[in-house]
Amino acid sequence: QHALDCKKGGLVKKGHDQLRDECSRLAEAAWGGVRIEPIIKEACGRLKEDLRADFCVRGVWEGDRLAFFDNCIIDADAPSRIQRNTSWKTALNAAAKMKKDKYKKLCEDIRSSITPLACTTDGILHREFHAFIKRLSVRLASKWEKPYSQTMGWVKVRIQFAIIRAIDLRVRGSRKKVW
Repeated sequence: QHALDCKKGGLVKKGHDQLRDECSRLAEAAWGGVRIEPIIKEACGRLKEDLRADFCVRGVWEGDRLAFFDNCIIDADAPSRIQRNTSWKTALNAAAKMKKDKYKKLCEDIRSSITPLACTTDGILHREFHAFIKRLSVRLASKWEKPYSQTMGWVKVRIQFAIIRAIDLRVRGSRKKVW
């Protein structure tokens, strides 16, 4: 349990990047032109660091509109959530809402959209993540001339394995600093 919650050693970020990279590879195959960690707003005034999404793609939800995506993997079984009697569905909705609140206004200012790709360490996906996977599968199925059901199954397996790799890295990765 501690390995899933501990932020020490950068393993959470590396695991997060596993899922980001897999989603961006699939989006690249479907739409092309994917940018990794695009800057939504540059640092100025009260904003100490650049505000970045995980990746962005043009044309996912609307014709030529830029869509930003930001993923997070939450531990729905964390002791703090169990003590507060928070369900996994509530935890996923809260994580997605937090991402939307952080980026929505800025994305609207530049006429783009933000989609939070929230999931649990158990592999349960938020509804917006499901919507992205469906859109991705439709696009890939038509591009590859394969049945939608086959493509959807393939995409889901790729996403689930990315989550497994991310969690495995947290649990089995070394927290010891090398240098």
